[in-house]
Amino acid sequence: MLAAFLILIVLIYASPIAPLVDGNIVIGMEATTMAVATALVARKAAFEETEALLGLFRLVLVVGAIPALWMIIQLLPFGYIGLANPVWESTGQALAHAIAGSIGVDIGAGLLGLNNMPRFWRSSS
Repeated sequence: MLAAFLILIVLIYASPIAPLVDGNIVIGMEATTMAVATALVARKAAFEETEALLGLFRLVLVVGAIPALWMIIQLLPFGYIGLANPVWESTGQALAHAIAGSIGVDIGAGLLGLNNMPRFWRSSS
């Protein structure tokens, strides 16, 4: 428990520096630090203490997986089976190149949304 407490103290002292550093670096360092702290605390916890938490975690994982699965489906190239957005056909004609389109129009935004989804879940709780 002492190590997790020390990590918490380091995060509190480092928080004023966060606006001065690139946002992605801060998010990565924060996530890594919190993962280490969580692992240290979970290693010391008894099974009886974590049993109810595991049941709740499974529910959250299933509920969170549904939108993530839908986002992944929108990114897959379903143009081969005719499930692509019609804009991909127009794009292929304009570029004179066959494009296997997806359901979504902006694949980059879909990937960013999928990447930022854990941050959304964390901030909404």
